[in-house]
Amino acid sequence: MRGVLKYAPWAVVVIMAFWSLFPRQNLNNAGQQEAQLAFHWDQPKLLDNQYPQPIYQGNWDFDFSPIENQLSKLPMDTQQHIQLDEATLISLEKTFERLPEKADTPTLQRIDYLISKSLPSPAGEEFAQLMQSYRSYHKAQQELDVLIEDSKRLESARKKLKASIDIQNQHFGATTAEQLFKQRRLLSEYLLNRRGILE
Repeated sequence: MRGVLKYAPWAVVVIMAFWSLFPRQNLNNAGQQEAQLAFHWDQPKLLDNQYPQPIYQGNWDFDFSPIENQLSKLPMDTQQHIQLDEATLISLEKTFERLPEKADTPTLQRIDYLISKSLPSPAGEEFAQLMQSYRSYHKAQQELDVLIEDSKRLESARKKLKASIDIQNQHFGATTAEQLFKQRRLLSEYLLNRRGILE
């Protein structure tokens, strides 16, 4: 028994030396792979039609909470549909302002998906679709503003208003655009008519 105890410390040293031969890098890699699998997200097949290009899977530093807070103020009817009016248009504008600058398509698709899940159905899907339309509308409106600058001439102002209405109808559809922009269209028409009388 004493002979066994005599060699016990050496046995410990041999075991530790043997263990040190194993590459720690492999263990670290295994841990990293396990972490990646834990955070990996595969797009459900039912989303493929709506998002042919898979929703962004990587990490991002975009804070979605301000948009989520804005969505909580959206007006909905008793059937959980979005009410198409000035209040919803303002929500679209404020949501757009909170989007990350120069966001790529996968990032925007991820935001659209989060929007669709942040509201009860069908309101979530409806507002996500409106947001897609608003992004394309906003870009077209900016291009129009460059082509037709604000002018003191009444004729140019009427021309720009008509072009803006055409863009609204093109990107939202005539019926939806009429509901969203109704108040602004009426105000613009009133101001132009009043301007025409005064001139």
